[in-house]
Amino acid sequence: DPPPRFVALEALREKRTGFAADERSSVDILEGEFPHVDFSDLHVERPEILPGESNAAVRARCKSFFEGDFPTFQDDSVALVTHKGWLRELRRSLKERVDAGDLHTDFDMNDWDQTLYKNAEVRVAKIGWDSNKMTSLVSRSVENALGSIVGDRLRH
Repeated sequence: DPPPRFVALEALREKRTGFAADERSSVDILEGEFPHVDFSDLHVERPEILPGESNAAVRARCKSFFEGDFPTFQDDSVALVTHKGWLRELRRSLKERVDAGDLHTDFDMNDWDQTLYKNAEVRVAKIGWDSNKMTSLVSRSVENALGSIVGDRLRH
């Protein structure tokens, strides 16, 4: 098997609050420190995400990613590594789709659309697609995922 690809994507960056912890290092520094990561997406010309970004703007980035770039990935398995603000807005955008009736979700937590993730929390998800549109999402903690996701259904 080929080694996994590591790709940095601007769409997954944390909400730009203006605080130092929410800013990234320069791309040149990152490329030097992590030569195995493809940073080409960070060199693409696009409107700059300015500090003070609103939650609605982050949610729009999440929607754009899941409706545009993500369905085109050719990989069987993908690890999305991002941050709390981005994940919070992702869940809000998913909840909007659930409420509209065009997405089915199955989480192993109550109030999944309101619960904050823990620091360095890892979750496993199985996404169902129809014509490049996400139609279902099963999400589990790593502990609950081991042996539980089979196809797009859960083993009971």
